[in-house]
Amino acid sequence: MDYPLLHTEEALARFGGNSMVLKTLLKKFPGMATPLMDELSTLIQAHDYTKAEHVAHTLKGTAGNLSLSAFFHVATELDLELKANTYNEDTYARFIQIFHDTLVFVNEYIASQ
Repeated sequence: MDYPLLHTEEALARFGGNSMVLKTLLKKFPGMATPLMDELSTLIQAHDYTKAEHVAHTLKGTAGNLSLSAFFHVATELDLELKANTYNEDTYARFIQIFHDTLVFVNEYIASQ
């Protein structure tokens, strides 16, 4: 199933219709998420799936709170796999691609507001 990069209606409802709050929080997303993505990569390379799951869970929660739907759903999938102490390269590759797509979208969204 395809999910939108940002579920705008859901996000605005979550923030009481205040688009400036949404924009402010989206501006913070790249700076918060990028170091976590780097940490996650390091943990996965070290096969430390327990710690990697905690990082994936944090990213999933952040994406969910911001209604970054596509990233939330793939992060949920990765989180569940890591929780089961497994790693699927295809899931991780989708996770990375959707993260990059989300960053591009967020930057374009902020610039257009």
